[in-house]
Amino acid sequence: MPVASQCRQVDTRKGTPSAHRQGAAVLVVFLLTGLAVAYAYAALRIQTIQHAIIRNVLLESTARQGAVTGLFLALKQMHHSWWTGVDTTYSATINEGVQVTASYLQGDPNLTSTDPRWQEYPYRIRIEVTAQATSPSSAAVRCQKRLGMVVRLVPRQVNPTPSGWSELISHTLCQWRAGICQLQTPFRVEGPVRLREKLDIANTIDWSTSARWDWCWSLRSLYWQGQGDFRPFMDTVYLPFSRQQSGTVALLTQAIGVTAIDTGVSAVYSWASVPRTFRYSLFPKGKVYDIPLDERDALQSSQILPDPMTNPLGIFLRVGGLELLGEVRLEGTILLAESQGSLRVKGPNNQLVAPVLPPYPEIPSADEVRVRLPAVIAQHSVVVESDGQLSGSGLILAQNDFTIAKASQDSPIFSWQGNVAATNFRIAPRTQWELPDKVWTQLYTSFRMQSGLGDQIFSRWLEANAGLKFRPKILIRPLADGSSHHWLTSGQSVFVPHPNDTTPMETGNAGLRWEVIRVRAVPSP
Repeated sequence: MPVASQCRQVDTRKGTPSAHRQGAAVLVVFLLTGLAVAYAYAALRIQTIQHAIIRNVLLESTARQGAVTGLFLALKQMHHSWWTGVDTTYSATINEGVQVTASYLQGDPNLTSTDPRWQEYPYRIRIEVTAQATSPSSAAVRCQKRLGMVVRLVPRQVNPTPSGWSELISHTLCQWRAGICQLQTPFRVEGPVRLREKLDIANTIDWSTSARWDWCWSLRSLYWQGQGDFRPFMDTVYLPFSRQQSGTVALLTQAIGVTAIDTGVSAVYSWASVPRTFRYSLFPKGKVYDIPLDERDALQSSQILPDPMTNPLGIFLRVGGLELLGEVRLEGTILLAESQGSLRVKGPNNQLVAPVLPPYPEIPSADEVRVRLPAVIAQHSVVVESDGQLSGSGLILAQNDFTIAKASQDSPIFSWQGNVAATNFRIAPRTQWELPDKVWTQLYTSFRMQSGLGDQIFSRWLEANAGLKFRPKILIRPLADGSSHHWLTSGQSVFVPHPNDTTPMETGNAGLRWEVIRVRAVPSP
């Protein structure tokens, strides 16, 4: 019994280590299997993340390229006649999974009222493009990119002008239909002159015909001597010889020394009445501006400028008369409608300026145009009163009268750069020149009787001996900046596509031209 019991104890001790080793092996197998699974999962997840990153990078790149392509497609649309215009959108599919949408918005957000280019605002369009790229594997995976572009109109062509308009703007002083023409010295008109009736030049002064001739001849003599050109005319005068008094044509050609050409009387320009309502756009499919009637009948000590947001042309529309009472500067166009539509200038230092359009500071290229609208279109008359002063630039167009009233020769009455057109011209003499005929006779006799040592230039002698100044304070000169006057009918655009701005594949579909100002990234909303 003791021996058997001992043998069972020995067998028990030998079997216990073997069981432990078997359990440890199983644990090791499980541990290695778990590690293998974990490593496999980690590798699979890393691979999945890497694939997603690559997919997203490619999707982002595709969206970015789509936005760039969309910008240029949207810009291309603006160069065609079928462009839908401002405040519209354009959509296109670039390729499978890439869609772009472009918005056309008026103006440039970078321009503010303090910017020197503020007046360019309405001539600029901003294009905002959104490109959306969708993953081919999942429609829920998308990427958006936004780009913006600001472009500026390239002015190549304007709307046609009315028949006869070219005659108005090609003559510094133009009598557009037959009427009265009374021009009293001293005054000066530079550039060609077109008249349709009898020219009465310095005839209301009570001097003799000989005195008037010597006066004109003396101004020509000063010009020959290089002492300045103060002649009343210095370029060709077109007028009907049959309507002139004897000696008028000779006075022009021999005493004043200009060319006179015999022309007809019939008008070639047909008057277009000033409307009571006015609307316009700067270019086709651009913003339309409706101009309200201005109720003011007088302006004084004020400055009126074009508003790029609401009235970029600076149209001032009024039914009836308007008075400028002094210290007024108006940049734009005054339209005076109805039979009482007259402008009366009564105060000092008034300025009317027709701005150059577009208001770009750069020198235009050879294929671009710059124009000005008229400074004044009066259904009746324009009158500069004896106490009034007016200067400026542009075209003054009156259906009936253009009058400069009698005033002192020392006052800067009228200085204009541009054109003046009317039916009747009346420039009254300066007050110092309104001398009795006896005084004029005495003055002219004294001049003729002076010895050879005296001044033989009558105009200069009169200034020295009678205080009658020969340098004119009434000046009308043509524009010198290359711009031309343009007519704008209500409802029209100023600029239109040039007929040559097309391609052989798109004959008859000319579009506007635009230049790129800048391209920028647009933050996502």
